[in-house]
Amino acid sequence: MIESTVYARSSGYVVRWTKDIGAPVKKGELLAQITGPEIDQQLNQAVAAARADRCQRSAGKEHRDALAKFAREGRGHAARTWTSG
Repeated sequence: MIESTVYARSSGYVVRWTKDIGAPVKKGELLAQITGPEIDQQLNQAVAAARADRCQRSAGKEHRDALAKFAREGRGHAARTWTSG
């Protein structure tokens, strides 16, 4: 039997244990499930930032498409006539 010390890679709270101390385990087997409010918050912030970036890029594309349409139709100063919805 090989013994090993287990160290935490991040902080969090134990949701459930799947093995008792001293129980044999196999490589890759789940020992415990944890939740990390700080990590969850960072993830949520990153997801929100990515969504905001996607929306901003989409709005920019819509604006460029509208300007191109006005230019194709020969409406002159498209930038002054285009309005956002």
